[in-house]
Amino acid sequence: MKVLALAAVVIAGCATGTAMTSNPDPGFDHLERAIQKIDDGEKRCVDDITMRTSPEFAQMAGAPDASSDPRMRRQVDEDNRAIRTCQDHADRLREQMTSDERAAYQAREQEGRDRNSLMMILTASRPN
Repeated sequence: MKVLALAAVVIAGCATGTAMTSNPDPGFDHLERAIQKIDDGEKRCVDDITMRTSPEFAQMAGAPDASSDPRMRRQVDEDNRAIRTCQDHADRLREQMTSDERAAYQAREQEGRDRNSLMMILTASRPN
């Protein structure tokens, strides 16, 4: 009876290990979608900054001496700072997501190693 129970555990463990190695990581699709969402948010943020330019600013930009106008330079500097803020925020989100995914991957790998060790112990031990 113990032998049958041990065999069932071994078969279940092997089936789980095979299923995990034969299919690509389902978390990878989730990661790609999340990164795409961050990229879309960054693009929206940058687009919002560039689109909010007032009609007066557009007229100033068309003037021949626009590059020397202090209001124009100040507006361009503010827009550039805001765009950098969008990019920095997106970069932080990507870094956090990468860190979280790395930790989850390492945990799954450790779980697999632990499961394999248990299987080795169970198959090596003799039933009493």
